Amino acid sequence: MLSCVFFLISLATTALASGSYFCGTSASATEFKCKQGSDCVRKENVCDGTRDCDDGSDEELCSNSQSKTCILPPYPAHGTYEVWNAPIDRLKGPGQSFESFLLKLKCDPGYGVTEPGFESDINGVRDIYCINGKWSQKMAECERFCKLDPDPSVRFICGGRLCNTYVPPGTVVNPICNSPVYYSTEGLLYMTCIGGSWDYVARCRADCGRVTPNGVQLIIDGKASKRGELPWHVGIYRKTSKPFTQICGGSLVSNDVVISAAHCFWSDLKKLQPASDFAVAIGKLHLDWNDSRDIDVQKSNVKKISIPRLFEGVQANFQEDIAVLILTTSFVYKTYIRPVCLNFDDIFDRLQLQHGNLGKLAGWGLTSVNGGSAPYLQVVQLPFISEGVCIKALPASFRPYITGDKFCAGYTNGTAVCKGDSGGGLAFPEREQGMDRYYLRGVVSTAPNLEDQLCNDKSYSTFTKITKHQEFIKNALAEAISLKTCPRGQEATCNPNPPYVEDSDGPNNDGVIPVPLLIPPSSTSNDPYACILPPQPKSGLFEIKTNHKDNEFFVLNVKCQLFLWEMEPEYAKMYLVIFNVKYFAKTAVRRAAEVKRNHQL
Repeated sequence: MLSCVFFLISLATTALASGSYFCGTSASATEFKCKQGSDCVRKENVCDGTRDCDDGSDEELCSNSQSKTCILPPYPAHGTYEVWNAPIDRLKGPGQSFESFLLKLKCDPGYGVTEPGFESDINGVRDIYCINGKWSQKMAECERFCKLDPDPSVRFICGGRLCNTYVPPGTVVNPICNSPVYYSTEGLLYMTCIGGSWDYVARCRADCGRVTPNGVQLIIDGKASKRGELPWHVGIYRKTSKPFTQICGGSLVSNDVVISAAHCFWSDLKKLQPASDFAVAIGKLHLDWNDSRDIDVQKSNVKKISIPRLFEGVQANFQEDIAVLILTTSFVYKTYIRPVCLNFDDIFDRLQLQHGNLGKLAGWGLTSVNGGSAPYLQVVQLPFISEGVCIKALPASFRPYITGDKFCAGYTNGTAVCKGDSGGGLAFPEREQGMDRYYLRGVVSTAPNLEDQLCNDKSYSTFTKITKHQEFIKNALAEAISLKTCPRGQEATCNPNPPYVEDSDGPNNDGVIPVPLLIPPSSTSNDPYACILPPQPKSGLFEIKTNHKDNEFFVLNVKCQLFLWEMEPEYAKMYLVIFNVKYFAKTAVRRAAEVKRNHQL
C-alpha cells in the first residue's frame, strides 16, 4: 500500500498539468498512464517495485526522482499509527511528507498484524521506517484474529505448545481434553481460524458421577466418608449466624449449579428466603465452615435460588420439594470435586430404581436419634423401596406426604437420614467401562417424626424424584448459562449461545452431564441446532424412515444382523434443541442395544 509515492510529488508540476502521465484530464485522476500504449495502472502501484506497465514506465522514472521524503499513507482499516522522530512543529497525518521518521502501526483490539516474513502479532504493533525518503517495508494490514477463551475442560495446542489467547487467521489448533476430570467420547476435530472466527469450538465433558476414594458416621449408623467418595456432595450453610451454620446438603450438577431441597430455603411465614443468606462449600469432610483440616475446599455465595412455583412447604405436604441454586463463583473441577450425572430417561430411571437397589448418600446429619451433628462427613448406602412396601410400612398419618413426585428409600433397622441431611442427593451406580458411574435419582425430603426424638431411625424416608422435575431443572440450567454469558441486567433477553442439555435413553458409556456441548458441524449441515446422526451400530445398521419434513420428528429403523426391531416413535424421535423448547435428542441406536440385552435369543 505504501510505496515510493513521493515520486508523484516530484511529477506534480510537470506531468499533471499536461496529462502526459495520468489517465484523465485533471489532477484528481486516480490512474497512471503507461508510456507506450493506452494501459493505465493505479497510482498506488507506481514505484512499488513491480512492473505493472508492459514497458515498465511505472517504475523507470522512480530512480530519476529527486524527492527524499515519504508520504504518510491513509490510516489502516481497524487500526491507526503514530509518527515518531519527525519535526514537532508540523502536522503528522495522512498526506504529510517527511524525510526520515518512524511510523508505529497499532491495530484495534482483536486485530493483529500478519505479514509474510514477520511473526504474527496480536498486539498489533509494527515499526515501519522511512529513511532518506525510502520505506523499510510496505504498510502492514490489521486482520481480525481468533480468540481462544480459557476453558477448564480443554487445552489448545498450536505447533506443539499451548496456543496464545489470540491467533491469526489460518491457524490450526489441536484441542485436547484435560483428563482425567474431562473427556470426550470421540476424538476432537482440529479447529481452524477462518476470517477471525472458529469453524467450531471444541468442548470436553466433565467426567461426572465418578468416585475417587483415597483412603467418617447423617446419617445414623453410616460410615465415615473418604475424601472424594462422593465428590459432588456440597454443604449448604446459613450466613445469618456467626460462624455459618450447616443446614442442608446438595449435589453439584455443573460447575455453578447445585440441586437441593426447597424446604431448606423456605419459611411458611416468609416464604422463599433471600439467596444472600446462604453459602455453599464443596470438597469438605469436616462440618465447620472454616475447619482448617479441610484441604482444597472451594466455596461460593449463592446468586439465585429457584423452587417450583407450586411448592408451599408443609401446606402442600412438601410436594415439589426441590431447589436449584445458581452459584456466584463457578467451582473448578478437580480429582475430588466433580459433578454427579443427570439422566432423565424414564426407562433408565426404572432400571436403576428397582426394589432393593442401593444408592449412596452423604451428609453431616445427626449420628443418633438424640445426638449432635456429625463432625465428619458421613456416607450411607440406602436401598430403593417400592411404593407398595413403603406405604404399608409407614404410619397412616405420614402417607399424605408420599406425593406423586416422591419415592421411598432406607431401612427400618436403625440406619436413616436425619436432620441436616435434607437436600442431599441419593445417587445410584451404573457399571460402565469397568467402573461405576453415579446418577442422581432423588433429593432427601421428608421422614416421619417421633415426638420424643429428633429423627426416626426405624422408618423409610421420602426423596423428591429427579425425573419428575426435568423441565424445572433444565430451565434452571439454561438460566445459569445465560446469567454467566449475558451482560448484567440483560439476562431475560440475552442468550448468545443456546445451550445443549443432553438427554439419554438408557445406560451407556458416554455419561450424561448438564453442560453445553458444541458439536462440530457435519459435512452436509452447518446448522448448530440440527441433530447429527450417530455412527452405525455394531452388528447392525439403521435407516431413516422417509416422508418427513425438515424440523419434524423422524424414526430410525434399526436392523441387528438377522433380527429386526422397529423402534417405537417415542424412543426414536430426534428433536431440535432450542433455548425455549424443552425437547432433547434421543437416539434409536442405544435403545436398540437395550432391546437386544433384554431379549437374549
